[in-house]
Amino acid sequence: RRWRHLNTMQWKTFIEADVPRVNCLKCGVKQVPVAWAEDGSRFTELFEAYAIQVLQAVRSKVQAQWLTALSWDQVDRVMGHAAHNVATSQSYLWVQRGGPPGQPIILFDYDPSRSQEVPLRLLEGFTGILQTDGYAGYGAVVRAQGLIHAGCLAHCRRKFDEVIKSQGKHRKTG
Repeated sequence: RRWRHLNTMQWKTFIEADVPRVNCLKCGVKQVPVAWAEDGSRFTELFEAYAIQVLQAVRSKVQAQWLTALSWDQVDRVMGHAAHNVATSQSYLWVQRGGPPGQPIILFDYDPSRSQEVPLRLLEGFTGILQTDGYAGYGAVVRAQGLIHAGCLAHCRRKFDEVIKSQGKHRKTG
């Protein structure tokens, strides 16, 4: 097997090993886990940690591809492993959508914090209308950058649904 590792003097570096298999009476034939990579990964843990840092530092997947010399699918795999690892800890997925008409861009950012510092960092330099849920942490970036703060229509609709459901079967119509 072969795993991509951190570059050595700007040269792509790989670890290659013939990983032994063992025959377990309970489980059958299993491959011995290696110390430098997670099961099923084609990257060493050090390389994945580097790639995740790059993904957190740049604004797009394309930039991460260029900096890590990975393909689109390989960046996806690293993000998948990161999402799996993050899902086992307390963290938050921040999603941004924007871009020119007809060419939407969706950016994902994992952060261990839900503090107002995160939207301040993510939306630095943004101007215009910011549509969010009712989380108060967005207030700081709205005030700091003079944004127009639009509410989330899904949350608004949910409140109307709650009112209708609370009226029961004998509610008035019209």
